[in-house]
Amino acid sequence: MNNMTKMPLGLEQIIGAEPGPTVVLLKKTHGNETGGEKVLDLVIENLEDISKGKLIYGVGNPEAALKNVRFIDIDLNRACGKKTPEGYEGLRATELKPILEGANYLIDVHSYLKPGQPIICYPGSDFETLEQLTKHMPISTVIYGKGLWPLDGDHIYLDTLVCAEGG
Repeated sequence: MNNMTKMPLGLEQIIGAEPGPTVVLLKKTHGNETGGEKVLDLVIENLEDISKGKLIYGVGNPEAALKNVRFIDIDLNRACGKKTPEGYEGLRATELKPILEGANYLIDVHSYLKPGQPIICYPGSDFETLEQLTKHMPISTVIYGKGLWPLDGDHIYLDTLVCAEGG
């Protein structure tokens, strides 16, 4: 892998030789979800290099992951709105927002705490790209559309923040 650059705690970056999209892969946005960790670690282990763009990957909520709890003060996945909450997750959201605002794609891998089939939630409107990405995944349920946004339209979720910024 090439061009590793220092990032906020728990995140790493790989920069390709040519310009291209920025992809963010997150695990443990909720610190006690282990499925995302397994998936992301497998992807990174098998990644040889990237030729274009930038890949940013790692732990969304390192403090909660260290303590194996869902969150420290509030749910990080609800902390990216127009008003940044106080506490640890508010500080973490402040670190993540510039990265997410510059992302073309975010794959934030979550897992159930009880057995269940995998799903993809996509709040964006680029269905052609969504179809290209999901055809390579063994996941049959895709939930998409504006119904994934809070009623007031604020982009509090990590993925809606990325979509609000054009990703």
